[in-house]
Amino acid sequence: MEARIRYPMPTRPHTLSRTWPEPATVEELGATALASCAGAAGRYTALAEEMERHGQRELAAAFEQLARDQKALEQAILDRGARPREGAVHAGPAAWAGTEDADGHDEEALNPHLSTPYKALAFAVRNAEQAFRFYSYVTATAGGDAMRVLAEWLAKEELAQAARLRRRRRRAYHARRAAGGTARAPNPRHVDSLADLLAAAAAMERRISDHLAKAAAAAAALAGFETPGKDGDEETLSRETRLALAQGERAFAFYSAVVDTASDEAVMLEAQRLSQDALRVISTLRTTKN
Repeated sequence: MEARIRYPMPTRPHTLSRTWPEPATVEELGATALASCAGAAGRYTALAEEMERHGQRELAAAFEQLARDQKALEQAILDRGARPREGAVHAGPAAWAGTEDADGHDEEALNPHLSTPYKALAFAVRNAEQAFRFYSYVTATAGGDAMRVLAEWLAKEELAQAARLRRRRRRAYHARRAAGGTARAPNPRHVDSLADLLAAAAAMERRISDHLAKAAAAAAALAGFETPGKDGDEETLSRETRLALAQGERAFAFYSAVVDTASDEAVMLEAQRLSQDALRVISTLRTTKN
């Protein structure tokens, strides 16, 4: 026998009044769910394109997958017989209003200079949890069986999606730790002086140098300059070159943001110089990688 979800008490979610419409019929609920999925997919796709423009390919891939998740749910809703309606309002998560958490984590997740796959997935988890609360509320207050059944199914889908996202988030966290990427990314808005910029640059370039040193050691082993190559050296060379490239792209994005936001001319000029240096590193590493 299938276990039933324990739904929250039917109190109105605190954000419902300004971001979530209350569907009155099962048709309105289906249309709202479809509009929510389409809106979220569109927003995730736009974020993927934004990340790609800033050279954040890993983040772009994360947001592209999130868009595919929403499109798959949209198709599942259509398969249940729901149909879109002209003028249907998005459900709360896809309205992208009032979703910021108190610590500003959502803002960081959407910022190409601050985000990581872990933060992007954490943002998606919070959206899925919001959707679950909304559909749980509708389930608990539905006036008819058909509407309750659809709302309960939607709540289960969002709950399952949140669980899948948490698993992916854990994998992203462990992958980042394994790559030595646990250090907090510098925030361009916190660069108030030349000393701030140079300190951030030193930290980023140290991480690039660490990866390059490991790649160089693997290359030397493969070439037989030091000790005979062993299984894994080629993989190490590829991985460390890829990680150095990712760090270089992140550094370039950071310096570019500082150029755009700096109020001090000396900071802006130094950020321009550092961004040009980062571009040369990126160009070299891309040639090596290919």
